Amino acid sequence: MERVIRVKGTGKVATPPDLVEISLTINGISKNYEKAMKQAAEKLSHFKDDLLSLGFKEEDLKTANFQVNTNYESIRDENNQYKSVFTGFTCRHDLLLSFDFTKEKLADVLNVLSQGEKELEFRLNFTVKDPESLTEKLLESAAKNARKKAEILCAASKVTLGELVNIDYSWEEISLYSDTNFRMPNQLMGKSAVMEANVAFQPKDVESTDTATFIWAIKS
Repeated sequence: MERVIRVKGTGKVATPPDLVEISLTINGISKNYEKAMKQAAEKLSHFKDDLLSLGFKEEDLKTANFQVNTNYESIRDENNQYKSVFTGFTCRHDLLLSFDFTKEKLADVLNVLSQGEKELEFRLNFTVKDPESLTEKLLESAAKNARKKAEILCAASKVTLGELVNIDYSWEEISLYSDTNFRMPNQLMGKSAVMEANVAFQPKDVESTDTATFIWAIKS
């Protein structure tokens, strides 16, 4: 029976984020289908105009989800029984805007989002422009970590590390987002307020870990 050593390598990477992703939702709500659609379309048109004024292109704003739902409300009838009553339509448009991270550009976009007449819901995330490069570094780190562990174990056991026999890797999706949580009330989201808040604002590094199992032959 061939003697082997099985070692799990853990890779770790950390790098400053260089990309901002803003997920936003535009809603149109009305008892009339056409009015709900028109309301959502007008809000989107105004938002696009503001983005174009900041130097964005129309294709920078991507649709992630679009749906129209019917709304119902549960009420009691004259017999004190509950029944569902149609209350209107909701047109929901989920979009994604990505751009290179600078404090000034982020402040400009947040200022646009803060304008009350648009009534936009949004979530902000920090990530990296080149995820493939970061993933490669992660795998390299895991391989180096595993070999170092194997060499230490072999040296301590007075055996020699032989050829690499097998690598077991799960290829699961890896999260490459900073866990920075950026929140500010809409009333304070204007550009000047955001710029003041951003004086010392720096998102946390994008940190990630991954593992792979390596098997080497061992010799006496």
